[in-house]
Amino acid sequence: MKSIEVIHSIAQVLEYIGMGKPKKPNVFLLNHSDLKRLQHIENNRYNTDLYIIAMNLGKINSMKYGRNYYDLDAGAMVFMGAGQTFTLEDFNINDTLEGWSLQFHPDLIRNYSLNEKLKKYSFFSYSSYEALHVGEEEVETITRIVREIEK
Repeated sequence: MKSIEVIHSIAQVLEYIGMGKPKKPNVFLLNHSDLKRLQHIENNRYNTDLYIIAMNLGKINSMKYGRNYYDLDAGAMVFMGAGQTFTLEDFNINDTLEGWSLQFHPDLIRNYSLNEKLKKYSFFSYSSYEALHVGEEEVETITRIVREIEK
């Protein structure tokens, strides 16, 4: 079994995918098409100190989150909490990689009530391994909001 790659910061994510320094130290919007530059992502295990909200719009065969698998059809949203482990299995770099991942460090919300509220939501924990499937109109609305965060 491969070792776990631990990701502590937004800067480390950007370094890993070869995208330079972050514009904002605690929040980053990753376009999934940028992952095409990676040849070393398949079947790697990752543990991240970041919260991740991802919208899959392309084809990813399988993602293991904790000990369970996510259904990653197009239009699937995935939520991962900080300190959790995932693996992209049967990942083909030539697949259609579309979508985005909003990644943020817990420091971004540490001094806000949202910090405590997120801990109560099961969709940021291993207990929830079912992706949220959204329709085309919802995808457009959510993506528009996330693009505003990117600015």
